[in-house]
Amino acid sequence: AKSFLMSLDVRAIAQPYMVAICDQLQQSVNLFLAQGDYRICIERVAADKPLRHDIKIGTVYPIFKGAAGKIFGAYLADFEDADMSADESAKIRRDGYVITRGNRVPDAASIAVPIFSFGNKLEAVMTISGPIGDYTEERVKEYLSAIRVLGQTISKEMGATL
Repeated sequence: AKSFLMSLDVRAIAQPYMVAICDQLQQSVNLFLAQGDYRICIERVAADKPLRHDIKIGTVYPIFKGAAGKIFGAYLADFEDADMSADESAKIRRDGYVITRGNRVPDAASIAVPIFSFGNKLEAVMTISGPIGDYTEERVKEYLSAIRVLGQTISKEMGATL
């Protein structure tokens, strides 16, 4: 029950920011929670683009697949991702984000950041995603800047002391 209540809080806090960043970057924005060996999309704001990969709220994915899965793998001590080395995990924790291209969907790219709550506990993962062609070096810098600030802002509102 506590996990469910916290998911309501993170959704309520994150949703207006997700709308704003979707409008700013023209990329879809997704929010995931970990549940055992899976991750669940609990909120989504879809970009208004003809080419997009539709993720639906409530969709369940294997915990370690995609950009969000790499964040969960890097931060959750009780999970071990066979596809992630200790060095990759440490790099993700140090950098505070991960970028994937064609990892889960061949023509899609994503950037994921952690969302922390009180006690700096990993609460959720936020991703932006879109067509792989949108993820040029120049755009990735813009996307990274925006989503990293957003992740820190939401984390602080969730009680994290980053």
